[in-house]
Amino acid sequence: MAFHGIRAATVFCLELASVTLFVGAVMVWAVALGAA
Repeated sequence: MAFHGIRAATVFCLELASVTLFVGAVMVWAVALGAA
């Protein structure tokens, strides 16, 4: 049970990190387009 919780937490952290990177990239792209 504890192992499953750790695995779920790890997957959640990885998904959160990828979503954060994606949103950051979109924001940078939007700013670059706005400045161009």
